[in-house]
Amino acid sequence: MSFLKAFKKLKTTKHAGAKYSDPRPSVAGVPIAGYVDDVSSGCISGWCVDLSNPRAIPDLELVVADEVLASTQPHIVREEIPKKPGQDVRAGFKLHIGKELAANILETESSRSESGNSSTFIPFQIRVAGYDAFLPATPGVELRLVRRDIEHLARGEYFNIRDPFRARFERLKEAAISDERFGMKFQETKLIAFYLPQFHPFPENSEWWGEGFTDWTNVATAEPQFPEHYQPHLPADLGFYDLRLPEVRERQAELAREYGIHGFCYHYYWFAGRTLMDMPIRAVLESGRPDFPFCICWANEPWTRRWDGSENEVLLAQPHEINADERFILDILPFLKDERYIRVNGAPLIVIYRVSLLPDAPELFRRWRVIAGSQGISDLHIVMAETFGLEYPHKFGCDAAVEFHPHRLAVPEISEKVVEDEHEERFKGAVFDYRDVVRKEMLKTSPGYVLYRGIIPCWDNTPRRGPAGHIFHNASPEYYEIWLRSLVDYTEKNLPPGQRIIFINAWNEWAEGAHLEPDRKYGRRYLESTRQVISDRASAESVLLELELAHNGDKTIERAVKTLRDELRGLKQANRFMAEQHVSAHYFYILKHSHWVKALSLNNRIIQWESDDLRFCIDRVNQYFGSDVRSEITLDEHESIELIGWLFVKGFRDPGIHPYLYAQGANGEELIAPLRHRFDRPDVKETFPGQVQMLAGFEVIVPCRDMSPGVYDLSFVVTNGDLWKGKRFPLQVRII
Repeated sequence: MSFLKAFKKLKTTKHAGAKYSDPRPSVAGVPIAGYVDDVSSGCISGWCVDLSNPRAIPDLELVVADEVLASTQPHIVREEIPKKPGQDVRAGFKLHIGKELAANILETESSRSESGNSSTFIPFQIRVAGYDAFLPATPGVELRLVRRDIEHLARGEYFNIRDPFRARFERLKEAAISDERFGMKFQETKLIAFYLPQFHPFPENSEWWGEGFTDWTNVATAEPQFPEHYQPHLPADLGFYDLRLPEVRERQAELAREYGIHGFCYHYYWFAGRTLMDMPIRAVLESGRPDFPFCICWANEPWTRRWDGSENEVLLAQPHEINADERFILDILPFLKDERYIRVNGAPLIVIYRVSLLPDAPELFRRWRVIAGSQGISDLHIVMAETFGLEYPHKFGCDAAVEFHPHRLAVPEISEKVVEDEHEERFKGAVFDYRDVVRKEMLKTSPGYVLYRGIIPCWDNTPRRGPAGHIFHNASPEYYEIWLRSLVDYTEKNLPPGQRIIFINAWNEWAEGAHLEPDRKYGRRYLESTRQVISDRASAESVLLELELAHNGDKTIERAVKTLRDELRGLKQANRFMAEQHVSAHYFYILKHSHWVKALSLNNRIIQWESDDLRFCIDRVNQYFGSDVRSEITLDEHESIELIGWLFVKGFRDPGIHPYLYAQGANGEELIAPLRHRFDRPDVKETFPGQVQMLAGFEVIVPCRDMSPGVYDLSFVVTNGDLWKGKRFPLQVRII
């Protein structure tokens, strides 16, 4: 039987999960059969046969924006393609996209773009030279490249050549309509966190509290006031930062954005023309960084030694007079005009902390709106904080109100229950139960005006006020998650689109125990709870706690919750057992054979590899795959670092050299772990023909328990026993 007859007799053709029929020529008018059947992050593959001469090898060209940028030929045997007995037809092709080709693709596509805008995808075609015909794609495959992947390749950032997780991640991300992070769809409700700009030295603080004072002084020296009182709250990921550093402000914004925070509301301290602590927000305005939404809350009360705006021991007065206060809007106009400034239906949002201190608030706000209008700002959205018993914002000429907890949180005091006798004489403050607050706030109904709900992750101002402080005991990420979820429900039911906002007090009020920023006890759990809620998810424990809160005292519910909790605990134990004994036996096998060894002054012996002889790719870092691999991850001592990828040294064979993972800490610690679990990677051999003479694939899992807290840079190093050569890769690991 001739090749052509065998080909026409073929009913179906299958490859890589794709199924397609039609064994006739797939390109109209020419004797060419073939398809493009896979387009991945760095490779285009398919097959092509010249039906008039099956032994001929057609030339295939990559065409982008009508320009031929690369060529290849079929050179791979495809078992599903019919052939004569004993005769292989090398119909399959793979066109790999390297750094230079990726750069050419970007340059060519950009030069031909009419709008000048960068689209998400770059279309291409595979042309059969000599016939001026183009190969079609199999069903489910699109002839387009992901721009972000090509940009990675053009920068020399390699990722897996055949990434089975790639398509799944892309589908998840395309499904998210607002924030495309980790495949999560964040809800329309926006979370704005109040932001204290105090964490940097400034003259007034040094004069009133001592040279170089910031709130970190109070935070670090805080003490527990009774058993089970959580103090001090010490920062984890960001440390005792200084807001004068732009990288600190960038990292804060990255962290907030990652966990679903829409923007910051900066407290703005303006005293009749004199400002305090405005350096951070001025730097944000002038530098244009970070690119993160923000608004302003005018902290329009006196600055006092008690930190509470009372009239006792006033350090800087707040003399309100309507003509003087009119100048406030002029001072903040540059912020209001910034494209990052948060707006409600087009109007810049301004929060007033104590509107009752203004002599004639409605008239003042009328003047502000006139001034703003003269500067091209059509309206203002002025929001009254519900502090010191205030409500009904329209009485003060405001558009809405915002809850500013712990103001207006009226729950029973529990000091006598938690403060033991030996502490009772010393402690003069008040203790409340955070769970009582959550239970009450869950039941709150609309007051009949626009009210932006508010929440505190915790509250404890004993770092500032010592034994006279107020404490909300039993706060936890799970109870915070319950409360926040109820606020999202309230907001979606009671506020129209465009005004669905919730305020969190606060992002970084460390001296009042109210912070989303990670601390050493909870890590990122408050942030994780935030992301759970805003992405419309819930942790099992928070659901059970919510049942207990909503039906407090109901014995039937209590028994049901206990049963559910026991079942959940049993499931977790069963899953753990299955993972350890069966499902993850491979994981534990690798973990058993991977460990860190302390290295002494190895950094001084490692020669950095300048050539491309050492090549590698990280396909996976812990739970992150492909181009989603992070440049920095944070782990605690109970976790492990898991890396999967490939590595080879051009022309070298096993066991002539030995590869290692090397970690160098900012604290001077050096650790090294052998890459013992290695395996063959045919795809790497195909990509670099003739260069790979060793087992290129590797998987390593090293526990963090052997690493001291701090930041580590990771490198690959290889040695022949005498000479050590290494190459760093762009990943930092922070151990907390």
